[in-house]
Amino acid sequence: DKVICSGEAAAKMAVEWLIALGHKKIAYIGDCTYESRYVGYYQTLLTHHIPFDYRYVHPSTQTEEEGNRIMNDILKEEDPPTAIFCANDCTAIGVLKSIKMSKKRGYHPSVISIDNIRESEHTSPLLTTINIPKKQMAHLALMLLLDQRKGEHKECVRIELPSRLIKRDSCSYSPY
Repeated sequence: DKVICSGEAAAKMAVEWLIALGHKKIAYIGDCTYESRYVGYYQTLLTHHIPFDYRYVHPSTQTEEEGNRIMNDILKEEDPPTAIFCANDCTAIGVLKSIKMSKKRGYHPSVISIDNIRESEHTSPLLTTINIPKKQMAHLALMLLLDQRKGEHKECVRIELPSRLIKRDSCSYSPY
């Protein structure tokens, strides 16, 4: 039995939001080894005929420290992206801290991520994120397990829950 929330669909939702805000230079920070969130990022760019630029892809171990370090490198670029899509909130928190500490005036890229962890509600600016319904997933997984142990079902069950965009302050319209 499986209870999932598609990382690919969540990534597509995030990148679609950035594109709707006018962004075309969208960076990705996260796992790049055929990870579903990376696939969603890549496919959404292709769908919208936005050229895929490897300069904007930053493989990461997806920690706050790594997000901070990668964003410090992005801040040194001559042609930085207008938006940053992070594969998880921890990475995005590091990105936001790096931007806040930066001395690069006038550069405020939009930042979006996935997970909607508690800390995402306390960043500055508040982090725009894709909510993964973790509590509902855990509840349904437990219910399936209990149901299976009682012998109530014998076939494999797969439940996919939808993700949801949480619009906050870290994303804005692209000035470019």
